[in-house]
Amino acid sequence: MPPLAQPFEFRKVRDFGQLFNALFEFLRSNGKPLGKHLLFIVGPVILLTGIGNYFISENMQHLSPTISTSGEMNSLSVIQEIIPQLFLQLFLFFMSYIALIGIINEYVYVLQNDPENAGDTALIWRNFSSRLGRHTANVLVPGLVMGIPGFIFFVLVVISISMQEILPLLMLLGVFIILPFYVYTGVILSIFPVVRAQENTAAVDGIKRCFALMKDFFWNSFGFFFFVGVAQIILSLIFSFPNMIVKVALPLMMPDMVSSSSDGSGVVQVVHIMTSIISTGGSELMYVIEISAIVIQYFNLVERKEGVGMMSKLDLLGKSDDLPVVDEHDETY
Repeated sequence: MPPLAQPFEFRKVRDFGQLFNALFEFLRSNGKPLGKHLLFIVGPVILLTGIGNYFISENMQHLSPTISTSGEMNSLSVIQEIIPQLFLQLFLFFMSYIALIGIINEYVYVLQNDPENAGDTALIWRNFSSRLGRHTANVLVPGLVMGIPGFIFFVLVVISISMQEILPLLMLLGVFIILPFYVYTGVILSIFPVVRAQENTAAVDGIKRCFALMKDFFWNSFGFFFFVGVAQIILSLIFSFPNMIVKVALPLMMPDMVSSSSDGSGVVQVVHIMTSIISTGGSELMYVIEISAIVIQYFNLVERKEGVGMMSKLDLLGKSDDLPVVDEHDETY
């Protein structure tokens, strides 16, 4: 029997402190069913990412002695060895992040409209896979909006490296214009995936919706996301401790075993792979905190701007309990 999802009131106006309480309550009450969905759907991708991180770090360590002894580096061999693996890792991380955002948003949607089946992993997977293109666009569109100005600035910096009189001006431009642009746009577009998942809007309409909801609530959202991000980073570091301890402690405690396992075999390699999986998996799963915080803030903003939840409650007043409640949400995927 799948874990039962607990009801949670998303559509509610919350002040700054209540946002944190709501986040903790949502993760506490729905952590088990949501964690099951993430384990079966996102878990395999995270597992591959953790294994890949180990082999990339091993290859980097093997390259370092070669570079130091020869005094020069064969750039072609580095590209052939490392670059393809880095691209694969970036792809796996990108897919796992899309899956995390998509699964959480689909879970929230089902939890509101069909709470009895919110613990059904097969249902969440069907909803997610049927809208995989939309969830992918939900990550790509904000990245493109923020990435194009950054790419143009990077090109200008590269071009102006030989022009020492222009480079300081570009640095000032980056600090006082590009960086604030990234912060401002990043906070506003953070709710873009939730808007698209919950309201089924087009990309351009979704961007407009983000700006409309965030109007007058930028600093509230920035502060909430900032403190949640700090907590997420601290928790991610905790998952990295086993990997760091193994890399430092094993060579000191068992140097013979480490040296004998340098060819990629033995117990030491297994330990390194396991700690790499724990580090990568724990760090990526901590994004659940950030994504859940964004979801809760989205509903908070909707209630502050439109009072959808309050209007629904008022509509129910005076109605007979025998009358069915009609859900007008567009359920097309």
